[in-house]
Amino acid sequence: MKILIIHNFYQSSSPSGEDIVFKNEVELLRKNRINVITYEKYNDDIANDSNRLKLAFRTIWSRETYKELKTLITKEKPDIAHFHNIWYQISPSAYYACKDAGIPVVQTLHNFRLFCASGLLMRVGKVCEECIGRMPWKGAFYGCYRNSRLYSLPVALTQVIHRFIGTWTNKVDAYIALTNFGRNKFIEHGLPAEKIFVKPNFLLNSHNPPLAGSEIKFCVQPVGAIHELPLDIINGQRLSEQYQSENNLSKGDRKFSHGNYIVFLGRISYEKGIEILVDAFKMLRSMTHKEVFLKIVGDGPLKKQIEDRVGIERIPNIEFTGRKSHSESMEILKDALFMVTSSIWYEMFPMTVLETFSCGKAVIAPRLGR
Repeated sequence: MKILIIHNFYQSSSPSGEDIVFKNEVELLRKNRINVITYEKYNDDIANDSNRLKLAFRTIWSRETYKELKTLITKEKPDIAHFHNIWYQISPSAYYACKDAGIPVVQTLHNFRLFCASGLLMRVGKVCEECIGRMPWKGAFYGCYRNSRLYSLPVALTQVIHRFIGTWTNKVDAYIALTNFGRNKFIEHGLPAEKIFVKPNFLLNSHNPPLAGSEIKFCVQPVGAIHELPLDIINGQRLSEQYQSENNLSKGDRKFSHGNYIVFLGRISYEKGIEILVDAFKMLRSMTHKEVFLKIVGDGPLKKQIEDRVGIERIPNIEFTGRKSHSESMEILKDALFMVTSSIWYEMFPMTVLETFSCGKAVIAPRLGR
């Protein structure tokens, strides 16, 4: 079998889990002797283009993509095409190039971009579902993409035009949702239920022995409800000791350690709930006598704003490490108390959660989108 895998990389200044999923899938298939060819675009290539509005309208239909894919398909003759991200250079024209050549199309649904201009189902700091099941004109009216009506217009047009001409239902043979929750949202919008299959994200490598379901402790808390946090996780090695006890590990065999810090790993942006995280950490410090630190690993548009706030309010024990390589991030996770994700949008399937579990650590997350 020969598989064509198609992906539009995000800008390197805004790294995405989708990019990691794409790379992992290609590597896994090739390791299993599946013939894989790729078609890739990079948003770094257009980062300095002065005519951003013209580029934005290419999201509706890219003649360049259509021609390039037709040529590639004629040469390579793949059996199936698997799409990840098509925004903003690839465009839905890629589906037509595949279908015109008789190639079945599969699309992984990493976010809600098919019907939400922001892709997050979030507006003014809250979950917004106004465009589910409707023509998404409100996304343009509210300026949901980049807080700009002008830039939101071509995104909304892409969604409206391709819904009207049946691209999403007729040119895609199957969709992959990452969770049942995500699948249900797309069904609610109108995608055919029989076309949507659930396949979670995966890791290529684990950093500890495999963890059975009973050994993974996923602590789910409401946004802002830090008062419900199980403090015995902070004041001891409860999870590590339980794992070691259940698996009869001697001290010399122990795979887990813990420092005195909590980790946030990801993009420092509004939808990640970074402000709520800082508020929660302030509350947490007043509730435990143990000296606890918060390591914020990553970069993003709110990094300087949050750093300034921490300085002005003199909030101790918060460290901004900046962006780290994958191996460096894993080393930080391995010695953490736990990882916290504070997102205020419907996260699809964060890779950081899998990576944290692979290090034998717990995850504290909002009770949202499950």
